[in-house]
Amino acid sequence: MNYLLDINVLLEFLLDQDRADEVERFLKEAPHQQLVVTEFSIH
Repeated sequence: MNYLLDINVLLEFLLDQDRADEVERFLKEAPHQQLVVTEFSIH
């Protein structure tokens, strides 16, 4: 199963917002090969 990450999830972490700890925990625990960010999200 792959996880499509919305750019807002990454921004939550990068900007150290309210749920940054939760996002960090998810990023550490989820298998990296199953995390996907589309180019559209970044542009």
